[in-house]
Amino acid sequence: MRNDLGALLLRSTVPVTGCTEPAAVALATSLAAAVARGEIPPWVGAAAAAPAPSGDERIELVDLRTVRSLYKNVVAVGIPNAGSRTGIDLAAALGPFLNPGQRLALLAAVGPDVLGAARNLLADAVVAIQVQEAHEDVLFLEARVVLTRAGERHVGEVVIRGEHDA
Repeated sequence: MRNDLGALLLRSTVPVTGCTEPAAVALATSLAAAVARGEIPPWVGAAAAAPAPSGDERIELVDLRTVRSLYKNVVAVGIPNAGSRTGIDLAAALGPFLNPGQRLALLAAVGPDVLGAARNLLADAVVAIQVQEAHEDVLFLEARVVLTRAGERHVGEVVIRGEHDA
């Protein structure tokens, strides 16, 4: 019985950097950007990843839709490694510059370059947050990232529902 409980705890816990809600928001937009690039992390069940982003990539849109309960839990929460900065818009803007392979620990990689890139997205007004009253899943995130790369437009869409990284 004791070993079964320990195994259950190991299967049901995952490392998180910071609060789970901002991490889930960043993960959703990170995964959407990865899909737009043709890269899907192995933990999602995909094969080998495509080449990394090229220097000519430009993010045109980061669109996030979520439920009011998650929104209110993220809006004033501090983002790890971002100084005193908070908010769902910043968490969404950070995602495309982070590695979704790190799952909910991806905010550990926030540094000056990533923070600067995210702040540029916010200044360019390409981050959109939509909040709906409710969803059949208490935890719901839908992210869409549109980017241009080598003169072509690419779109990635991701839905996370039920759990912070599922």
